[in-house]
Amino acid sequence: MVIGVHPPAIPPWTGEHDRARVGKALARHGIEYPNAQDNDARTWQLYHIRHWPSLIPIDRKRGICTETHGEFHVGHAEHERWRRRIERLLAR
Repeated sequence: MVIGVHPPAIPPWTGEHDRARVGKALARHGIEYPNAQDNDARTWQLYHIRHWPSLIPIDRKRGICTETHGEFHVGHAEHERWRRRIERLLAR
């Protein structure tokens, strides 16, 4: 399962703290997987996230398997490497 976590930009008047606006942006970009609104950055703090975007595969026992950050574009070598890693994790 993919779950996105949205950490709003600071300062709050950018509108990214507003769930309805974030929901509209997700719909506009065709993002259909669940997204958590992390207005107080608790999720970022819990997983020690320091970069955006970050990818943190978590196993069924809630353990962090590995992590990375940066964008992955379909067709690029790094995207392919991570696709294979995720498939191996799912096969466990």
